[in-house]
Amino acid sequence: MATRNRYHPAAASPAKFLHVSGVGLRVDHVPAGPLWERVGRLASPDEEAPDPPRTLDECLTKARLFRSAALRAALTHRPKNGERGRFVEGYPIPTTVALPPSKQMDAAALSQWKRTYQSDESQSGLPWQLHDGPAGMAFHDLRFKGSPRFEAAGIDLWRSAFNAFDTQGDLNSLLVWAEDGYAARSDLGGWENPKGQGGESLEDILARPKRAGQLRDTFSGLLLTRPDAAEWLREWSLHVVDASEESHFPNGVVGRGRHGFGGLRTQAHEGRVTFGTSLGAFTPTPNVPALWSRPQYEQYAMMPTLALLLKPEFARFGDGMSADQKADALEGALKALLDGPLRKQPPKRLFYSAASDGDDIALLARCVAKVAPQSGLMNLGAGFRLEQCLGGELGAASMNAAIGLASIAVWESGEPALAINLRDPRGALVFVLFPPSAEYRKSMNARPYVI
Repeated sequence: MATRNRYHPAAASPAKFLHVSGVGLRVDHVPAGPLWERVGRLASPDEEAPDPPRTLDECLTKARLFRSAALRAALTHRPKNGERGRFVEGYPIPTTVALPPSKQMDAAALSQWKRTYQSDESQSGLPWQLHDGPAGMAFHDLRFKGSPRFEAAGIDLWRSAFNAFDTQGDLNSLLVWAEDGYAARSDLGGWENPKGQGGESLEDILARPKRAGQLRDTFSGLLLTRPDAAEWLREWSLHVVDASEESHFPNGVVGRGRHGFGGLRTQAHEGRVTFGTSLGAFTPTPNVPALWSRPQYEQYAMMPTLALLLKPEFARFGDGMSADQKADALEGALKALLDGPLRKQPPKRLFYSAASDGDDIALLARCVAKVAPQSGLMNLGAGFRLEQCLGGELGAASMNAAIGLASIAVWESGEPALAINLRDPRGALVFVLFPPSAEYRKSMNARPYVI
């Protein structure tokens, strides 16, 4: 009888790239797939817009529905047979969150609000809306990696996400969640008009159709995976008894419980080899509190790779930097990617977020013209400013929206893309997304993301 030497997570190591395995994105009422279809054909962002909510209560009710829909979409997929596949049941999914800054709450009130938002007992809690709310994913749970971040653009959220994978060898997946909009800002203790929107009251805004440039209610969850970090769980899954049991009801319906750890076999067989171990050989880790059964590991392995997301470059903008100095920093970040991973496969699309009241758009155009003069990345149909093609401000969800939309575009086109966020005064975050191989895409459902 043999003994494996891989029953332990790998040592922490830098992640050169991560798999985008799920995209849950709602901008107002529109999900990710139709959103990209609309953006790709340069249609109006308010095409077939629904009636305005008219009241804050109705706005919050719709927000709960759209939040649940985005959560469900991030954790589900369509296999080639057309059925719906789901991410790992019974596994508390590591989750990190970004929300718009709260300027109306004191520290005590904000602390209480955070607890409610992360609660699985309150209907206002993100976990409750996943497993008890409209998302209908009762077998799934979230485990938050710290308190929500309150930021204007989501840049710290994404830098921390890659840092988590770099420093935690047992981290095989991470749900990166961000939201912004009228519902989120009113929830956080009072309404404050974004820059450029004048003094119009929230009640007046909600009572009329949305206008170009105004704040959008955006809910976004991106599921990142690192399959190599789950290999040790595959080894263990051969030994684990699955906890799920079937239930037969008088009307003929057959149900089952959630997959999970239901015991351990000390011996497992793979091919002609028998492997032995004991429960004492497993030590819970911060991101894996319990072993996975074979069905759980298969749920993980079946998640699609919509795009490969490379570690971002950060163009740092220091206080008092001139436009030329900022251009040098951004050109350096772009050049590092274009002359490196993109040298043989140049990007065909650029998704970027930039404030309308600054010089960021001109800065980006200048830098792209300098480092990639023949790329056409700022041309109509290739360069997409989110605030323009999605109809308005996305705030804390802007980085999520850029990567989510780019992931769908990369999958659909089979071509690389850039995603850039210029909304943070400290600097610009520049991502590259590559498509999976053509052979892989042919083996999958044509649109594995949930529409």
